[in-house]
Amino acid sequence: MLKSAVNNIHPWAPSIIASAVVAGGMCAFLLSPAIGILILAGLFGVVAFTLSVHRFSIIFLPLLALRSSLDAFTETGLTLGGVTFNVPAVLSIFLLAGGAIYLLLDRSSVFPPIAVYYGLWLVILIPFVGLNIHNFGIPGVIAVREFTRLGAILMVFLVTYNMVDTENIKRFFAAIMLSLIVPLAVGYYQLATQTGMVLNDVHRIYGTIAHPNSFALFIVLLFGLTYWHWRKDSRKAWLVILLLEFGALVAAVSFNGIIMFVLLLNIILWQENIYFKLSIALTILMLVVVLSQSKQVQLRFQELEGVNFQHNIQHLELADSISWRLATWWHLFLLWEDRPFTGYGLQATNIINPILIPTGEPAEAHNDYLKFLLETGIAGLGIYVLLNVLVATSIFGEYRSARDPQLKRLLFILFAAFISWQIGSLSSNFLRATAFQFYFWAALGAALKCRRLEKAQQITL
Repeated sequence: MLKSAVNNIHPWAPSIIASAVVAGGMCAFLLSPAIGILILAGLFGVVAFTLSVHRFSIIFLPLLALRSSLDAFTETGLTLGGVTFNVPAVLSIFLLAGGAIYLLLDRSSVFPPIAVYYGLWLVILIPFVGLNIHNFGIPGVIAVREFTRLGAILMVFLVTYNMVDTENIKRFFAAIMLSLIVPLAVGYYQLATQTGMVLNDVHRIYGTIAHPNSFALFIVLLFGLTYWHWRKDSRKAWLVILLLEFGALVAAVSFNGIIMFVLLLNIILWQENIYFKLSIALTILMLVVVLSQSKQVQLRFQELEGVNFQHNIQHLELADSISWRLATWWHLFLLWEDRPFTGYGLQATNIINPILIPTGEPAEAHNDYLKFLLETGIAGLGIYVLLNVLVATSIFGEYRSARDPQLKRLLFILFAAFISWQIGSLSSNFLRATAFQFYFWAALGAALKCRRLEKAQQITL
């Protein structure tokens, strides 16, 4: 009934409502900035809800393309009950709610096996949300926010999978590729003006993503997708973008990113012909040469020369990144020994980690597997590993079954990106890299839907 009612909305209605929102917000702002912002937010919520029910794709694709630019607004928001509702968090809440409405109103919604695996994992995490709140009170409410973020990632996958069809598939991949423009442009601006992040005299760019490592992970994924586009239509513009992505990856000075990049290329190399095998090998060689000549990379290696890691960990002298990670892992492991089976609760790492970041807050685990070991115990870690195994085998199985060569290559690239992510997670917080997660799962949802359409002989990429 609700869907049939909003389907009768006049085509100009969203524009009229949007104009009313702007006018009302401006008038209220003249009276009181705080009241104006609250009214504007409330009216925007009404518009967003209307669009969610009326035609969710109108707002879903623009927001998907925009997500890579929102980490810059992490400090912009309201803090309620110990939880900060910043711009990225509000987007996650909206996508979760709007996506749920879209799927509920669409009686033909399909839930592929990967979505079922992920959904069951989220259900299993619910008690650990309560455990964190029980253990730490108000600070433990951050578990609700993390659970919402993980749910939003699943919703991106489900909405993409159900929304993609033979007519709009190109728009979905275009939205994902458009997400590259702002982070890449800002990254090169940071490189030109030396205004990125400086750690131990090493200048690193991060674009509009939260951290250079997360930026590098994002670039690795988009490099794989750009490579797929180039192999699909051989346009020279894709080669230019590949070179720009390559330069941004080097300028991020992320060892994790470089390792994942090499892994991605080596995995892709398996299913290419001899010409492209040589091309990829030359790319890896060029990467080695460029890195060997990079002053910033040399500085990162110099900070590790002669370091006594055991001494640094014992005395908490954590000037270099490796000592810092080793100390974090060691202290978190000691904490886990006190609760090996139940853990401390979802996102408890950000409450109990004795290793602090410069702002004085507990650091991330910098190891997704250790994070779940500490927060959900041995069984929770086992379930998380099982989830990743099931996802990897599902992607690989669809790759082997695909008939269309372009779809086959896309699935293999996503498989390579997934494996690279899992290996990178051994020394970083890549499950927390929301921008990467949104675009990986959106690309996977689109690819798997193409595979479903291929089975029905309805599409050829």
